[in-house]
Amino acid sequence: MNKEEIKRELIELIKIKSYNGYEKNILNYLEDKLDGIGIDYEKIYIEKDRYNILINRGEEFFICTHVDTVPLDYGIRIENDTVYAIGSCDAKASIVSILKFLETTDELNSTIIFTVDEEGKGLGSEVIAKRYRFKRGIILEPTDMKIATASAGSLEYEILIKGKEAHGSCIEEGENAIEKAFEIINLIRNLKFLNENHPLIGKANYLLEHINGGSYELIVPEICKIVIDFRILPNQDMNKIRKELENFFKKLNLEYKLIDISYPFENKDYKFLNALKNMYKKALGREPEIIGYKSWTDASNFFKYSKSSVVIFGPGSLKYAHTKYENVNIKDIIDTIKFLKILNKEIFYIN
Repeated sequence: MNKEEIKRELIELIKIKSYNGYEKNILNYLEDKLDGIGIDYEKIYIEKDRYNILINRGEEFFICTHVDTVPLDYGIRIENDTVYAIGSCDAKASIVSILKFLETTDELNSTIIFTVDEEGKGLGSEVIAKRYRFKRGIILEPTDMKIATASAGSLEYEILIKGKEAHGSCIEEGENAIEKAFEIINLIRNLKFLNENHPLIGKANYLLEHINGGSYELIVPEICKIVIDFRILPNQDMNKIRKELENFFKKLNLEYKLIDISYPFENKDYKFLNALKNMYKKALGREPEIIGYKSWTDASNFFKYSKSSVVIFGPGSLKYAHTKYENVNIKDIIDTIKFLKILNKEIFYIN
């Protein structure tokens, strides 16, 4: 495969701004590409100008990635065969992999799905997963070319901490809401469920995602708002943890709001997983590493609504996604194309 051609197409895709909620331009690009290849497709709408693109080849097996990115831009930097840019691995390298796979495949046996809103509420994959009952599938996301068979979920809360306002020189007369916030965070660290582990994903954890309080005036802060995201493991009870957290917030007289909930999953379709290992080795000449994925992806919706046996795999590394370090190596894209070709040929041999 031509490395330079793949690199050029990746850069062209990165230059198309496709922030979550503004995917129209990249959808038009994909439609032009598919028209050029001569492949029929459907548009599955979630709202005006926002739709998924579906190449329907039945419900036996699907290959899916998303077209939207986070609304950040650090420019494009190229070092040999590595491209640095927001969207490079999350997930435009996967889009290129699918397009090149389609261009070089004589017979398409797999349903192909390009979703919108993955970086938002996941409405794109939710609409499709509720409509179809796919038996098995693969979600293309950055996994360092490893196969993820389990995925973490999350509970995301906005918490309002109240203090007491006073002139900033009269510190003792006030109650500092920011200091109270840090005291509460220290208490959160001791919650029992955060000490639990999963063999593939690791430890349950939390991200203090955002904190806002105080002002530049000399005033003891009366209000502090934090957003905190809890990583939930497949071997944990989501509803039990939610109840534990909300009882914790109520005990401290905190105002709270659940912003988002996403469920973890673990694939135990061992016939599928063993077949994937064999296909991976056939395509790339090495054994795959099996991992757990620490982030939500469209895979969770397919697992939840479509009851699909689904895994996550793809070029690039999750730890760099959404950051100024996000990058992908062209070799990963080439290897992904090789793997997709074998999958497309052999997936139907699995009962």
